[in-house]
Order: sequence, then C-alpha cells, then structure tokens
Amino acid sequence: MKKGKYLILRSLGNFITNLVGIIAYSFQEKKPSIKYETKESSQLALFL
Repeated sequence: MKKGKYLILRSLGNFITNLVGIIAYSFQEKKPSIKYETKESSQLALFL
C-alpha cells in the first residue's frame, strides 16, 4: 500500500471516530462542565 493512500484511510478512520464521539456526546443528558464563580472587587487588575 502506498504511503499516501494509507494516510487518507487513516484520516478517514479518525474522522469517523470523531464524528461518532461527537454524536454520542450530544446525546448525553448531563454534560461535564467547569464550575466557577466570579467575585466583584474594587481592586484594579493590570495585565502586562
């Protein structure tokens, strides 16, 4: 098998695997999430 054809087949397999994963994830009832809280402050934030 030529190298180019192997890469195409491998990328097609990865695409199908990712597609199945995305579909399965979309049917999850409770999706994982990061919980965070914001606090209001009178401090000045400087980003350099």
